[in-house]
Amino acid sequence: MKKTVSVVFGTFAPMHKGHIDLIQRAKRENDRAVVIVSGFDQDRGHQIGLGLQKRFRYIRETFNDEPLVS
Repeated sequence: MKKTVSVVFGTFAPMHKGHIDLIQRAKRENDRAVVIVSGFDQDRGHQIGLGLQKRFRYIRETFNDEPLVS
């Protein structure tokens, strides 16, 4: 049986309930959800003082116990 994988891409700057709902929906509707945090130097995160590492850490902390999110 084929597995489905969703990809959620964004700056997550800042991460909010809409992002969380989108990732949870992607997880519910697929076998797995892959979250990609933009690391472009001039993206919104850098402009508002949320560097890539901090945004990535927030995603990991929020979904740390969820095996279907990577």
